[in-house]
Amino acid sequence: MSRRKHLIIGAGPAALSAADRLRNLCPDDEIKMVTEENSLPYCPAVLPYLLAGKVQKEKVWLRTDDYFASKKIVFLQGKRVIKVNPQENRVTYLDGQEESYDNLLIATGAEATSSPFDNIKEEILSFHRLEDLYRLNKRLISCENVTILGAGLVAVELAVALTQRGKKVRILGRGRLLRAYFTEEAGNYLSEHMERHGIEIITGKTLSSFKKRGNSYEIDTEEGDTFKADMIIACLGVKPNLSFLTDSGIHINHGVVVDRCLKTNFANIFAIGDVAESPAFFGETFGVSPILPNALDQGRVAAENMAGKVSYFQGWLPMNVLKLFDNLSFSIGIISPEDGGASILEEKNGEKKTIKRLVIRDDSLVGAMFINCDVEPGVIRYLIERRVNVGDYADALMNKPRITSFSLMIKKETSVNQLV
Repeated sequence: MSRRKHLIIGAGPAALSAADRLRNLCPDDEIKMVTEENSLPYCPAVLPYLLAGKVQKEKVWLRTDDYFASKKIVFLQGKRVIKVNPQENRVTYLDGQEESYDNLLIATGAEATSSPFDNIKEEILSFHRLEDLYRLNKRLISCENVTILGAGLVAVELAVALTQRGKKVRILGRGRLLRAYFTEEAGNYLSEHMERHGIEIITGKTLSSFKKRGNSYEIDTEEGDTFKADMIIACLGVKPNLSFLTDSGIHINHGVVVDRCLKTNFANIFAIGDVAESPAFFGETFGVSPILPNALDQGRVAAENMAGKVSYFQGWLPMNVLKLFDNLSFSIGIISPEDGGASILEEKNGEKKTIKRLVIRDDSLVGAMFINCDVEPGVIRYLIERRVNVGDYADALMNKPRITSFSLMIKKETSVNQLV
């Protein structure tokens, strides 16, 4: 087979997973990775820990220049793609340069949803990229009171990091805290835990206007409230970064639509990570899933198909792990089934503020939620994805989730190895 050129747009965990696998499978092919950011590759999930001082900057980089050189992968920073032409197998960069490819992998990730208030748009910070962290750190020097707009996962992790930096933090949201990830009761437990650490949480508010008053800001709500802050950070969600694909002919819905091979409607163009709208693990639905384990799996599968193999992505599975000070919370899969075919096992301790929830269908685990419990999220994910029979062990899994889940995983692996 002649030497091929694989062009990867993006440098996040999904892109790196694909590049590593491609190089293993195609030692002689050309691999080029471009990113519009002016930095080495990193994972955005590490930003709150970097802000809080829990991680040093030199530990942030997922790969170094020496690594790319050793793997013979061309890596270019500050290279923004503005157009893709699938008919000519060509991309156009912001600087006017054009480049051809044999296979194209779109891994541009997501971008922060912009602030809805244009009058002080430049004053409201975001928290999604490394450059956002740099800007935030500069402003923190003269800031004591921070208001975070939004009540999702990023807002919560950011609030914890700022509190650990000694700042007074308020979360201001329309919906309840973490409603997309945990049940209402679990969300209330987590809210109480954060409030005990000094974080003010105000939900049920619809923002109406913002005003700058000297070096501070006023936030008005439709309910008639006015809140003051030295700094405002918008954590209002993210959306796939795909504006450069306008008029390309590549099928786009909420994200770049791909099949289980992570292939688009063009045979040599693939998409992975936060930009891809792929099939779900359960059912026949498609969706965008900004979850790291899914991204790594997608990178591997896409690379194998780009190399000429046939490989299938088993589908994205929602999974969220949240560390709130000394509290570990975790949810995965279907935690609130809408059909009657699943059984729910739940155990709550109001005094210790713990919750254990298992959702089982046909003796297989399809979802789980643990609040402040001793459990290993990756092992629970294994039980779901491998469709391990847990029917006879459901009570044990509730009583001793860590020990039982590991035992079930070992039992499954042992039986598989005996068949090989």
